[in-house]
Amino acid sequence: MPDRPSTPRAPAHPSNHSGPRRYGLPFFFSYGGVYAGGGLAIYVAANQGGLDLRNVVRKFDTMVGTAMGDRLDTLDPRLGNIAVALACNELMEPVRLPLALLIAVRIGSRLKK
Repeated sequence: MPDRPSTPRAPAHPSNHSGPRRYGLPFFFSYGGVYAGGGLAIYVAANQGGLDLRNVVRKFDTMVGTAMGDRLDTLDPRLGNIAVALACNELMEPVRLPLALLIAVRIGSRLKK
């Protein structure tokens, strides 16, 4: 068999999770703070009347075609607000991860000085 000419390999593509590994503890605290702060802000806004989470779920139902809004009327309003606030907080992941990474980079660079 003839020898094949060696072809240069492409550099390894960095994974999407390289930021948390690189920044470690600052990322852990910034992500936890942004996660807890976002969930708490949504819950407080729902309890103070500034955000009607039942309308949010009903709009989501019409967009996606589910019937989750029908079940909200049987829940205790306070428990329902907690459940929907947690669900809305999970939907904010595309915003939360880059924000937490940005905060971790800033904290990490200040700690190295």
